[in-house]
Amino acid sequence: MDIDEIVREALQQQATDIYLTPVGNEYGLRFNVCGRIVGQQSVGLADARRLINLLKYRANMALGERRRPQLGALTLRVGGEPVFCRLSTVGDFRDRETLVIRVITRLRGELESRYFLPHQLIRIRQACRQRGLVLFAGPMGAGKTSAMYDFAREFATRQVFCIEDPVEIYEPRFVQVQVNEAAGMTYAQLLKLALRHHPEVFIIGEIRDEETARVALNAALSGHLVLSTLHVRSAAGTPARLRNLGLRDADIMLALRLACYQRLIPTTTHQLKILFDFYDGAGEGEHHENVSAKWQAELAHCVTKKWISPEVAAEFRYG
Repeated sequence: MDIDEIVREALQQQATDIYLTPVGNEYGLRFNVCGRIVGQQSVGLADARRLINLLKYRANMALGERRRPQLGALTLRVGGEPVFCRLSTVGDFRDRETLVIRVITRLRGELESRYFLPHQLIRIRQACRQRGLVLFAGPMGAGKTSAMYDFAREFATRQVFCIEDPVEIYEPRFVQVQVNEAAGMTYAQLLKLALRHHPEVFIIGEIRDEETARVALNAALSGHLVLSTLHVRSAAGTPARLRNLGLRDADIMLALRLACYQRLIPTTTHQLKILFDFYDGAGEGEHHENVSAKWQAELAHCVTKKWISPEVAAEFRYG
């Protein structure tokens, strides 16, 4: 079993994740495609272990550790194109490891062709020109990191400084540093370092705790454009999530320029495109638990244009 062949098949199916999971006395190989788990190829126990060990070795993970969770990253070349893979392993009580590979690639085509609605791109660009905090929200596999990098590349002639854990997409025009808490390289410490480089744009990989939230907020309040991701169920739920992370309402209002909730949605031409829902504190996105009425109207517009099917619209009606 060849990892390049597996990743090539995942790319053909536009999968965001590859799962190698123990099932009885063998392993199952499955893909995550638009939130659906597809395929169930059986893999022998010995072959699965060889593949997991190979990937762990290439990702600088501990081969001797088979129970505790580990994270790693590596870059493969499939069809001449770089494919960035983020790895996660954990062992069960029988000492069998589960492997998840997050497949991260640039969406193909021109920027406008990767998103449904041009006016949504204009809105994000306008928010980025104001400086402050622009957040990309949504579930795993929604294309948040890819979208964040898409808009950051429009500032590539300026100094763009990325702080991530781990770095997911290699961009040679950016300064990219990786969090390593064991070495004392936390988000906060790396931000202090970054400020000495006088960047105009920050990418902070994910806001996941109070320290990271404060790092992102302080950078935004000091006049930088800060792009980051956040796990939240709707764009309008962003302020509440930031409050839960210890930020004050007044600071959130000053720093937050736009929250963009997004999903990767399959089209009638078997592509994946991104649709956004927004919150900017000006009244849109009135439902905190679900996407706004505007999102549902945009979905209906995509059906009218025959870009997506009515069944797909119904599936994504609530985000």
